[in-house]
Amino acid sequence: MLFFGGESRRRRVIIQGHESAFRGGLPSPAVDRPGRDWYNIPMTQLLVIADDLTGALDTGVQLAKQGISTEVRIFSDRETASEESEPSSLVVVADTESRHLTAEAAFQRVREAVRWGRSMGIKRFYKKTDSTLRGNIGPELAALLEAGDGGPLVFAPAFPALGRTTRGGRQYVDGVPLERTAFAADRLNPITTSLVGDILRKDTSLHVSTARPEALSAMLR
Repeated sequence: MLFFGGESRRRRVIIQGHESAFRGGLPSPAVDRPGRDWYNIPMTQLLVIADDLTGALDTGVQLAKQGISTEVRIFSDRETASEESEPSSLVVVADTESRHLTAEAAFQRVREAVRWGRSMGIKRFYKKTDSTLRGNIGPELAALLEAGDGGPLVFAPAFPALGRTTRGGRQYVDGVPLERTAFAADRLNPITTSLVGDILRKDTSLHVSTARPEALSAMLR
């Protein structure tokens, strides 16, 4: 079910799935289990932040297909985030409409969305990005780190099902380095390198390191 909220300046899409336990160990507040005070667990367990509506809706639909109640909200300006009401779903997907903003504006919009999530008691955050690394990826990740608990933050841009892979810190599309693909010629978001670290450092002071999957657990300790 898709629902756009009425006359309010805030636009909201609700993608309704069935109430069930969240995969990956996140509890559903709708399930009462002996020995645990489930009423102290916030209803919403995860805030996903996307930079455009297409990505936000795609994420919401995939979650709903798994029976997870999800709503998509459009955070089109800083005031919208502060005025948003308390969510009633297990997952909220926030569309910040920030892919084509300036780096500073994108940073501020994502920071406000994260602050709103924390004010609602949400403790888990997921930043959805374009798999061809277009948009204000570095500034938006920096905003998540600043408004969140400071990190560390794991960035995994590979999407093998669509031919997007990451090897040695470089992003590839169907085996071709990103800067040599048609995506690099995007007029609004041109790509000049396939080095993921360089893309993330653009317009930020992020410290970026590359790790193989087997070394990741040690880095997060």
